[in-house]
Amino acid sequence: MAASPTNIQKANTEYIGVRKQAVQAKLNAGKIAGQSAKNMYQEQAAQRIMDTLQSRIENALEQSFDDWTVVQSFGDNSRKCVAKVRVSPDEFVHVFCSRQIRADPWAVAFDPYKAQTDILSDNMYDYEELQDTYGDMVCHDVGCTLQ
Repeated sequence: MAASPTNIQKANTEYIGVRKQAVQAKLNAGKIAGQSAKNMYQEQAAQRIMDTLQSRIENALEQSFDDWTVVQSFGDNSRKCVAKVRVSPDEFVHVFCSRQIRADPWAVAFDPYKAQTDILSDNMYDYEELQDTYGDMVCHDVGCTLQ
């Protein structure tokens, strides 16, 4: 007589008898919750990038903003980041950042005085380039160098 195998895996089945349980099972599958978590982390990464650029954009616009919150963004936040930043309840600044490799400084362009309904553009030529030059010096995130 042959011995019966003891390592038989059972199928992962679950009886769902109520509509509420079906909705809960879909949430637990991670499709809805996982996508919102991904968006949340992407927004946080974009916020960190925009925080480093706030003073440079404020200097270019000769304004100071109390609110500087990313409300929408896209890009990989490593080589490209396009964000809509709320600077007042009804005013936004669109910011486009790109670089060839992670070690390079960000090339930054912005489009101020936007409204909530204005759509973010993926085209860098729709933005005004941020110039960081002071005489013979060119400034980046980490410091300034002579040209």
